[in-house]
Amino acid sequence: MFLYLPEKFDENEWFIIISFLIACIIIWILPKRFPTIVTVLLFLFISAVSKLVDYILSGSFKFDLYDFNDSNKYELFDSILQWLLYPTIGYIFVYWYDYWKAKGRNHLFLMVVIIILSTLYEAFSVKCHVFYFKGWLSYFSAGFYSFAFPLTIVYHHLLNKWWYQNRSSRIKNCIE
Repeated sequence: MFLYLPEKFDENEWFIIISFLIACIIIWILPKRFPTIVTVLLFLFISAVSKLVDYILSGSFKFDLYDFNDSNKYELFDSILQWLLYPTIGYIFVYWYDYWKAKGRNHLFLMVVIIILSTLYEAFSVKCHVFYFKGWLSYFSAGFYSFAFPLTIVYHHLLNKWWYQNRSSRIKNCIE
């Protein structure tokens, strides 16, 4: 697949660059919380889920509910958005969730806050022409986030369980 360069370099590309840089700075400042392999697998999972949903909703099959950036072609900044920006922002939310160790009502409250922040961030990205909605509405995204974030948290818990359950065997194999 060939990545096209933007037809014009304007606010949507700047929005993606600035968002990505801010997310990277936040991740760099935060103390390391997860093992590298867990972080990489988390990034890949978030990328895969976002890519699959965007593939389905933005033109594949017969939905065509929104477009990215300036063109209906798959641009370089579409790729940056899906493979770099989404996972860095998702990682920050998982980090925040793990840091607070939310349970019960606090868990629900934290999920609602994350969903609201994500929906507001997306609405702002629409204002910056990162997305062009054609039948999609921001509150549909809130519904999607209500599914995607808990799924990501479940995946995070499974990764941590796998990592720490297999840790003793990895250490034992390194020693022998």
